[in-house]
Amino acid sequence: MNYPKRNLSAVYYSVICLAMICLFSAAARAQMKMHVINVGQAEAVLLEFPRHAVLIDAGGEDTFETAVQNRFRRHLLEYLDAFFARRNDLNQTLYSVVVSHPHKDHTKNLRAVFERYTVKHFIEGGGSINASGMDDVRAIRNIVAEKNIAHHRIYARDVKRPSFMRDWSAELLRDSQTEAKFLSAGRRCNDDNNASLVLRVAYQGKSFLFVGDAEIDDKEGRKLGCGGLLSRLLVEEVSFPELVDVDVLKVGHHGSKNGTSKAFLEKVTPQFAVLSAGVPATRSSGRGRFFHAWNFGHPNEIAVKLLEEHTIKTRSTLNVTTMTKPRILIENRPIDKAIYCTCWDGDLVFTVSAAGNLEAPETSN
Repeated sequence: MNYPKRNLSAVYYSVICLAMICLFSAAARAQMKMHVINVGQAEAVLLEFPRHAVLIDAGGEDTFETAVQNRFRRHLLEYLDAFFARRNDLNQTLYSVVVSHPHKDHTKNLRAVFERYTVKHFIEGGGSINASGMDDVRAIRNIVAEKNIAHHRIYARDVKRPSFMRDWSAELLRDSQTEAKFLSAGRRCNDDNNASLVLRVAYQGKSFLFVGDAEIDDKEGRKLGCGGLLSRLLVEEVSFPELVDVDVLKVGHHGSKNGTSKAFLEKVTPQFAVLSAGVPATRSSGRGRFFHAWNFGHPNEIAVKLLEEHTIKTRSTLNVTTMTKPRILIENRPIDKAIYCTCWDGDLVFTVSAAGNLEAPETSN
């Protein structure tokens, strides 16, 4: 069939435009992003890969202040909605939802996530019967069984087995060029913080470490618990200490003073450190259960100083608020090392390009 010359030019132009759109779209997807979503004194981290998305925790402030709960739940879901609108190739599907440990500030909005999006894998490590978020985990177990979602309940004793989570990690490597490895998983502890799942992710030579609420030690009254998870990660026979050295550290336990240590940071040597915590100056009012950063003393000044000494990169000087103890503030404290907190910066997005470049994160504040 013979086309008029003008129409041939139009067809050729359309094909070129379509090819360029596809090329730019593919280039945009050929990268990894770490989204640290601001859910107050809680945690939710979305990992975006070329062909997958993984959500680590879906927490919210566990408080009787309904307006606060609703605000952070709404923000988490709106953030995920906007993400899937941009990444429509993922079809509203999370490859995995990982629960680091069953505390409310990590589980509170799990049900909303499972009701709103498709989930292929649910990964957890169990936990204490009376853990504050165990009801949320049990509810998800029921949903997982009803919808025939792959359910992985993983334990620290198994992580060194060659077959451990092999199929799950193989798909990420094959389709998204991403290495993902659990360095520790569920174990019996009197404090579920030290039974946190620990995940290391690497893309194009850049690495990230997620330690949940891991602590230096594990004590309950006078009884010694199962041992601090941060120390365990440095011991050859129970962990992978050679894999702890990473570029980005998601700091343990919302920046509490027992959520990091000098020995651990000397091994990790982070370029960037990231904390998920509420605004320290937000005070409680009235009666009821108020779990704000103000009540816990997060982020703690001792932890922030340690991070300053061991974080390699810098940031533009920012005046921040830290805490020495619960309800005791240090305000307008300058910081110029590459330490970021949802409490200071809002939502955070780190990007690793297809060429392996990692820059300072974008922030919403």
